[in-house]
Amino acid sequence: MINGVTVDFEPGVVHALLGPNGSGKSTLIRMAVGLTRPDSGRVTVAGVNPAESPEEAKRVAGYAPEEVTLYDSLTPRETLELVSWAHGLDERRADRLERLFGLFGLDEEGDRLVGELSLGAKRTILPFS
Repeated sequence: MINGVTVDFEPGVVHALLGPNGSGKSTLIRMAVGLTRPDSGRVTVAGVNPAESPEEAKRVAGYAPEEVTLYDSLTPRETLELVSWAHGLDERRADRLERLFGLFGLDEEGDRLVGELSLGAKRTILPFS
């Protein structure tokens, strides 16, 4: 049960949610990005209710789950192109995401098959997808 949680995050800052197993960390994050609906109460992320507008909530909150789900037969660059297309991102946004590849040091991995990458590299790519 998650009860009475208020969290304020600064934009552009990476934060970690720590606590013992079973304390509700994953459930809280899943509610914040609209993957799980709260049984009661409300969740808002930057004024957005993720249960009602999960895509909008995902635009303002990053999420890197423990399990990495990527297509092993694609390259990270192809994955980025596919996800950008699927989300209807315009070319300027896709170019911005491509620049992030360099920022996160994924230029070399960008053209290797995802199935050949380390788990760490896959987790770095996952926030883009």
